[in-house]
Amino acid sequence: MIKLKGPQIAAAREAIRKAGPAQVETAPVEASDSVVSEQGAEPQEVETADAASESEPKPEIRNAIDAAAHEAATSPLNDTPQPTDAQKEAGNYKVGRVRIQGMDISIENPRGSVRSGTSPDGTAWSNTLHSHYGYLVGTKAADGDNLDVYLTDGAEDAPMVWVIDQKNTDGSFDEHKALIGPLATRPRRVSRPAARRRPQQSKLIEANSSAFSRACRVGA
Repeated sequence: MIKLKGPQIAAAREAIRKAGPAQVETAPVEASDSVVSEQGAEPQEVETADAASESEPKPEIRNAIDAAAHEAATSPLNDTPQPTDAQKEAGNYKVGRVRIQGMDISIENPRGSVRSGTSPDGTAWSNTLHSHYGYLVGTKAADGDNLDVYLTDGAEDAPMVWVIDQKNTDGSFDEHKALIGPLATRPRRVSRPAARRRPQQSKLIEANSSAFSRACRVGA
């Protein structure tokens, strides 16, 4: 069982960063208003420099990870009823399950699916996901939930993991997120809906995926 808590993720991330020249800390990325997600809240994601010009992703099955992702109840490609808001809140609905480089991942929303909900201030939001979204099974992030994970194309063979140090509006640490898979371009920003925009910068750390997987397995 993986039991990696927020501070331990931070320590593992720092150890990985110092492990060798393959680990490169990028420049801070600025927050803006756009797509992807965090468990129990509105979507958020790492956006690449050319993402703004891309059309909305279509749900499709091109490989084994896609097939597993679209087993989730949130997929438009199966006949499973969409989860209710109460089921989403409780995490009581079918998810896709994959194992990547020793890491067990539950996929709540496949690429091309729509994630929606209501912000604490009552603002409704709805976004189409550009990456498979889920969580690293058995971990515990700073918010008490499992560590959020995004899977891009090629995640199964990706040599690197992007670890996101997300900050609150006052600049204090919020939580970690991970993105597994190659990026077409250098990440430009962490995007989030205007309703929850955080002007403070977050940092992206590029970590070796094998080292990251080992750190997760040995967390206590």
